[in-house]
Amino acid sequence: NDDDDDNNHLEYECDGGCGVRYCTTSCKEQGLIRHVRTCHLIQQTNDKKTNKNSQSMNESIALLISLSSASQPLQNVMSMMMDNSTKKVLRDTAKAESKFRALSHNIEKEGKVLESRGAYADALSVKNLNGIGIYNAYGTEVAVALCPTLAMVNHSCYPNTQQITDNGTCRLRALRDIDIGEELSYSYVSLEGSDVDRKTAITDNWRFVCK
Repeated sequence: NDDDDDNNHLEYECDGGCGVRYCTTSCKEQGLIRHVRTCHLIQQTNDKKTNKNSQSMNESIALLISLSSASQPLQNVMSMMMDNSTKKVLRDTAKAESKFRALSHNIEKEGKVLESRGAYADALSVKNLNGIGIYNAYGTEVAVALCPTLAMVNHSCYPNTQQITDNGTCRLRALRDIDIGEELSYSYVSLEGSDVDRKTAITDNWRFVCK
């Protein structure tokens, strides 16, 4: 598929054979510590003989695998993010957590334990409203980040900042001089489309009407 084609442009592959690729050797080295904790989990999800999940389910499990390698508790990340998930979403996230927990984890070897039951489903629930795309050099979304500070910034079709991702981090860059006390804002969608397209995307994805 198209995602596989884009992924093949990334030259530097994981030495463990899980299929994860990196854009530069520096990117690979920086991500090594976290990736070592999750490489074996990714290999389990790549096993086509046992993995019969849908693409969306695999994406959810992949996000949980990444979150499980984070150094801070999930609650610290989610405490400032909204969740107004539907009953179907809640069922899907609970199912994804169950499948994630069914994988053979080695996390206990590092003296850690998995988060309490329900924590991973909660993390997936806030993703739809708060997840920020991480893009590679080819403009392809390769990851989703949960950034509690950025999640508090409102949308505007006339924003004073731009959300950028660089070296795995998310930041806001000022588009103009910003007055002291002025509210920060950025556009949740591309500003290249028409007003109608932007408003439709906002309503469909974030469930509010952009005026």
